[in-house]
Amino acid sequence: MLEVAYRRDNLILRLFMVLGLRPSELFALRVNDLELGEVRIDQTVVDYEVRDQTKTEGSNTTLPIPPQLEAKVRGYIRDEGITDLLFPSTTGTAVSHDNYLDRTLKKLGVLAGIDIVEE
Repeated sequence: MLEVAYRRDNLILRLFMVLGLRPSELFALRVNDLELGEVRIDQTVVDYEVRDQTKTEGSNTTLPIPPQLEAKVRGYIRDEGITDLLFPSTTGTAVSHDNYLDRTLKKLGVLAGIDIVEE
């Protein structure tokens, strides 16, 4: 899927894989959560809104981010003019992980030749 995903979705997939984030944590990330060598996790998306909470007390933390991935995220922020949410919806709000699964991940899976099974 990484090979068929464009820049934004490629970064989303890499952050999921490398940092092990929950979707609700990843889609709540803001520019100011990216610190030198680490990513702060202190918010989640719940019912389409970013909330100042995490799923568990232990989830409120910072995670190390590899320098190469950090550079790619910073380049994305700069090039796209991102000022708040790292990966906003087309309307500028937080992305719903359900919508991302349905509208993006399933399409990437098909492009990558992965069989999608609907339940």
